Amino acid sequence: MPTAGESASSPRLHRPRGVAHPGGLALAHGAPLLVVSGVFVHFTLLVTEVEGLNLTHAGIAYTAMNVAQLVGQLGMGYLGDRFSKRLLLVPAMFGHCAAAIMLAFAASFEMILLAAIINGLAWGSRAPLITALRADYFGASNFGQIMGWSSIVMSTFMTVGGFLSSVLFDATGSYGIPFTVLGLGALTGAIWVLMAGRPRLPGVRVVTARGPLQRAQPIAMFRPNRPSTSPSARPAPQRAARDR
Repeated sequence: MPTAGESASSPRLHRPRGVAHPGGLALAHGAPLLVVSGVFVHFTLLVTEVEGLNLTHAGIAYTAMNVAQLVGQLGMGYLGDRFSKRLLLVPAMFGHCAAAIMLAFAASFEMILLAAIINGLAWGSRAPLITALRADYFGASNFGQIMGWSSIVMSTFMTVGGFLSSVLFDATGSYGIPFTVLGLGALTGAIWVLMAGRPRLPGVRVVTARGPLQRAQPIAMFRPNRPSTSPSARPAPQRAARDR
């Protein structure tokens, strides 16, 4: 509604309301990288810490994780075109958390293998969904700049995850606390995703034309750039001619 002293046809600047900031999606993308970084640094050592397991077991589990990552990318790429990307990201965040806690207290190869598969699925699912979500929310005009700044945030989480897990392991002598902390940190990504709603633009205002523009308005309405051959559009030029 126009304010006092403002006509209905005067221009007015609007600020988008409830806009999702790119930084929120960067935090959602970065939080689960705590687990990814911790797995990069400690996975082989963690597996060999379990009694009876060796480098062969670590290689098998790591290969299974990479295969699961590929499956997650292909599967979520398909589902992301048909369902809400934002809601599909939530199970991925929980998957990272669950995998980290399973690795924290793993006592058998079966548990390690299951955790590796879950982490791979979550990892592969998350990346294409959240990248596509950025494009959906903010378009392609500033996509490169948004990805550049987001990469700084993601690199920070990658650095913190590997370093923090190493410090906690040296302090506690086990992987229980380090990977539990990383898992809970990854779970915060679900909060950021749920908070990142689609940006809302102000409603379109209808401008009432006055003077000569009001007489020219039917011509603009009933004479499109490309004439239509449909029966409903044929009478339009006649109506425009009567208004002259």
